[in-house]
Amino acid sequence: GMSNPPYIQEHLAVIAKALNHRNVYSFLHIPVQSGSNRVLYAMKRKYTVHEFERVCDYLLQHVPRIHIATDFICGFPTENDEDHARSLQLLHKYKFSQVNISQFYSRPNTPAANMKKLDSKIVKQRSREMTKAFKSYVSFGERIGERHTVLVSEIAKDSHHFVGHNKCFDHFLVPPHADIDLMAKVVTVEIEEVGKYFIKSRLISVANDDDAEWVTNGLSDTLPASKTVNSAKRLDGKNNVIYLITLTSFIVVVLCAFFYRGLHF
Repeated sequence: GMSNPPYIQEHLAVIAKALNHRNVYSFLHIPVQSGSNRVLYAMKRKYTVHEFERVCDYLLQHVPRIHIATDFICGFPTENDEDHARSLQLLHKYKFSQVNISQFYSRPNTPAANMKKLDSKIVKQRSREMTKAFKSYVSFGERIGERHTVLVSEIAKDSHHFVGHNKCFDHFLVPPHADIDLMAKVVTVEIEEVGKYFIKSRLISVANDDDAEWVTNGLSDTLPASKTVNSAKRLDGKNNVIYLITLTSFIVVVLCAFFYRGLHF
């Protein structure tokens, strides 16, 4: 899912509960855009850096190994060297495994369109610095040797490996099986190598279609699918209402986020 900090600050406990559900990926895209409150104010963002950090800290504490993605915009018209440095500090603090980095581009008929733009050389330089900082670390290096259960969903760009995702929507490269088409299969793999944009794994086993295997985060096994289904049938009315509200809230949050982004820049 995707959301902006002001839309979820008051619902963190419910969102964490939803993200911990075994049938929901523990993944959330939370664009921050800048690590400077001064720039966020100029962007007319309705949150501060501290509020963004509060969201991240809560989810990291309450959703094991959650995959948080974010965005940074380099070269906003009011951004100075100190503002840029604060963005770099925020990136280094959390070391997000997925970051979208873009140079400022003004949209017609927005307040930012009337602002004096920075020199393009400065914007490009800051974008390069942000990209270099992002590439300076590799996530998941400590997880080599772990076993994860992943759901295979596509063919990798090398046309050889399959791509699978675990509970946290981490990107796994899965080698093909000699006799079994792994597409849409749930498989257990062991991490052998990690790179900036991939986790290369060794195939351990392939679940049968009638097995109860399901995706994991590498920390512990989850309930078998059959047990979860049976448990879901026994949920009382109150819990059903909570999950329905949570699902509806996610849909509204995503729609609001896209609408909100359309009003800026």
